[in-house]
Amino acid sequence: ATDTAGAANTGQTFGAGAPTPTPSPTPPAPDVIINEIHFDPASGDSGDANGDGARNFSEDEFIEIVNRSSSSIDISGWTLSDDDGDNFAFPSGTDLSAGQALVLFGGGTPPGNVGNGQANSSFGGALVFVDDGSIGSGLSNSGDLIELRDDNGDLVDSVGYGSAGSVTGGSDQSVTRDPDIDGEFINHTAATDANGAPFSPGTQVDGSAFDTGPVILFEESFETDGNGTRYTTSIDEDTDGFGDFFTRSDGSNIGSFVNYTGATGDFFFAAMDTNGTPLS
Repeated sequence: ATDTAGAANTGQTFGAGAPTPTPSPTPPAPDVIINEIHFDPASGDSGDANGDGARNFSEDEFIEIVNRSSSSIDISGWTLSDDDGDNFAFPSGTDLSAGQALVLFGGGTPPGNVGNGQANSSFGGALVFVDDGSIGSGLSNSGDLIELRDDNGDLVDSVGYGSAGSVTGGSDQSVTRDPDIDGEFINHTAATDANGAPFSPGTQVDGSAFDTGPVILFEESFETDGNGTRYTTSIDEDTDGFGDFFTRSDGSNIGSFVNYTGATGDFFFAAMDTNGTPLS
C-alpha cells in the first residue's frame, strides 16, 4: 500500500452531529402461532401421527397451530401450507377457541371429528383437518418455509426449517416449541416432559390438552316488573341427576328447568369464572 500525505478525507461525518440509529421495535407475537411441525415421519407404526393405522410419508406430516389469545378467532378462509402456492384454506365457520389447537395433516383418515370445525377428543380437543394427501407439495425433509396467512392473504406467522430457516432437527420426529407456544423450536423427543414421544398433534408436548380457558359457572339474575325486586342466584352442585338448581339471594330455590313461559319482567344469564370474577 502507498501512503499519500495530505490526502483529504471526504464523505465522513464526525462529532456530535452524527445521528444515532433508532432500533426497530420488536413486533408483537401473533394471536395464532405455528407450534409444531412434523415433516419427516419415522418408518413403521411409530410414524403414524394421524392415528389411522397406516404410516404414510406425506399423510402423516402435520402442522399444529394454537390460538394463544383470550378470545375465539374466526379463521375461515385462512391458509396454511409451505410456500409453494398450493395452500390449504380453512372452510367457512372455522372458529378457533381461546387456547385451542388446530392440526392439519397431509391426509389419511384420523379418528374422531375431522374437517367439520368440531373439537376432536382423540387429539386433545383440537380441531383436525386433512389436506389432499400432502401439505402443499409435501413438506421437504431438507428444508421448507411454513406460512399461516389470514383471509386477506396477510402473513400471520411463518417458520422456516432446514435450508429454509433457522430451525434444525426433525428427523423421525416433529420439531416443537419448548415450552409450548412461547419457546424456541427443538426436537420433540428433547422437549420438557415429552418422555421420548416423537410428536404430539393437538396437545401439549406431554400429551395433555391445551388450556382453553377457565371453568365456567353461571350466575342468573331475575327481576320482576311488579316491585323491582332483583334475585341474584348461583348454581348448586347437581346431585339428583336431573339438573342443576339455582339458589336465590333470598334463600329460595329455582330449578334449571323452570318454565319461564309467560313470565313478566326481565331475566338474563351472565357468566363468571371459578374465582367469582364476571366474564364479558
